[in-house]
Amino acid sequence: MKELRSTLVNAIIALAHVIFFWLPGGNPAHGAALAAFHPVFIFSWVLIFFLYSSNRPLRIFICIFACLTVFSHWYFRGCIITRAEQYLTGSKDTIMDPILQILNIKPTNDTRFAITVGSSMSITSIMLFSILMDSLSI
Repeated sequence: MKELRSTLVNAIIALAHVIFFWLPGGNPAHGAALAAFHPVFIFSWVLIFFLYSSNRPLRIFICIFACLTVFSHWYFRGCIITRAEQYLTGSKDTIMDPILQILNIKPTNDTRFAITVGSSMSITSIMLFSILMDSLSI
């Protein structure tokens, strides 16, 4: 399990170096850019899912990807993109920390894990329910 997680994190780090090659500052800048892109990436796919017309293969693909993401969050005990961000920046902060602070919850590994898995499971459940309703309305 640890080797697979390390391989995936290293792949994301390498991808971040390729995508953000133009940023000066090396690892910290690439990690900050990845951290900024992370919520945009999530929001974009969720938005595409709900704006795309029903009964389309893209919606099913996005839902399958979301299910795999939830499973990976649970299996690896957190997000592998966040682990890559943390390695690159040298910080333990996550994209969930501001949400926890707004809710007046102290960011710890357990609270970060709970909100990560809980939020990803919630949106994926809504996606699954939406696809189920699409298939029943045929």
